[in-house]
Amino acid sequence: MKRKLLFIIGGLIGGGAEKALLSLLKKLDYSKYEVDLLLLTKGADFPKDCPQSVRVVSFYGKYRTLNRLFFFLQKHFGFAWHTIPWVIRTKIGNKKYDVAISYLEGGAVLIHEKILLNATRNVSWIHSDFWNDHYSVPNYFKSEKSEFRAYSKMNEIVAVSCNAADAFKRRYPQLSVPVSVMYNIIDISVPAEVAPILRRKRKFTIGAVGRLVPVKGFGRLVDVARRFLDSGYDFDFWIIGEGVEHEALSRKISKLGLSENVFLLGYHPCPAKVIAMCDVFVSTSVSEGLSLVICEAMTQNLPIVSTDTSGANELLDGGKFGILTGHDTESIFNGIRRLADDVSLRNRFSELSGERVKIFDTQRLLSVFDQIVEGRHENSSCN
Repeated sequence: MKRKLLFIIGGLIGGGAEKALLSLLKKLDYSKYEVDLLLLTKGADFPKDCPQSVRVVSFYGKYRTLNRLFFFLQKHFGFAWHTIPWVIRTKIGNKKYDVAISYLEGGAVLIHEKILLNATRNVSWIHSDFWNDHYSVPNYFKSEKSEFRAYSKMNEIVAVSCNAADAFKRRYPQLSVPVSVMYNIIDISVPAEVAPILRRKRKFTIGAVGRLVPVKGFGRLVDVARRFLDSGYDFDFWIIGEGVEHEALSRKISKLGLSENVFLLGYHPCPAKVIAMCDVFVSTSVSEGLSLVICEAMTQNLPIVSTDTSGANELLDGGKFGILTGHDTESIFNGIRRLADDVSLRNRFSELSGERVKIFDTQRLLSVFDQIVEGRHENSSCN
């Protein structure tokens, strides 16, 4: 008999957690699992490569404005339509699940907490660094006390990295729920209808990927680009992604005279295929639980430069598999310059990226997921 699973998340378009879930859904064995996916908004740009076997239901359909409205109400008044139990049950009916999974902290956990009795087993995924970037309070939960209460009702917490697990346990040391680790599945298959690559490589190119939001630190990458130009280098910088900082970044690029060097390429459904043309991949994040885009860059054998976040530190093993830098402009500049000036160093870190990405072996991770579903996954540390 198939096990019935319910995944809960805001949507399938956006950041690393959404991409990670889509990758997992594409790799699941549907002879073993019957899967429902509960979203806040499905959106007009819902990925066409989401498996047809997945039953998708959403609160607000393609109307993201309603999603933003109820996020505002939740944040400021502690009320949201999609967190009322009977409203949730109108979406999933009286169906009982073997396992319900809130696949992202924040809103997904708020919903999950209201329907715990609909599942025999309840699991919640942690993607962020709860110690350095605890955004879910007060954006979703009004207090740490209310968030702690929600997590205490779960059967298991799954973090996407060892450092994310440690940060969560540091935030909530009294929590008795077991915390385990499962790395994200990395899928770089090209969707059937993939957006065109908007630029052709013309010179030494540094690539970066992520939502254009403050925590990704793209503003300082623009400063780094200016630093390279002032030092006599003629490089291109590609930033792939969309977000609320698009206009501010565009203005900064223009103000610093970088319109011919720094390019905001927008969202792309398969960024790995774009950054594959680059010479170096850089992450400038302020905080990361585990950087999916670094993983994707590794699949392309790109040498990596990253600010020293908990997730990047784990992926690069303290600097063994890539260059870790401080969070200031000069440190990031010097980290990239080391690779730009040294072909042999670039080649060595390129090879190391190809070696490191082996820890994301799909079949091994699917086996870990099976263990989580069955309640027999006890690994809370990484080897």
